[in-house]
Amino acid sequence: DNFNLLYEGKIIHRELAKRMEGMVGFRNIAVHNYESLNEGILKSILGKDLADLEEFYTTVLDYFGWK
Repeated sequence: DNFNLLYEGKIIHRELAKRMEGMVGFRNIAVHNYESLNEGILKSILGKDLADLEEFYTTVLDYFGWK
């Protein structure tokens, strides 16, 4: 579990790791089974989880000084 490794490496905090891990199922559908993805599901997930994605990439960029 990559997000847990990032948490253990003190790159992201535990709660963010948990939230990102919860998005793995969506990623698997989006990448491997995209024909079952519908617009309503996509809008719902992005509307709810976009802030988590932004927090994740901002945290990682800050950690490595890539801002």
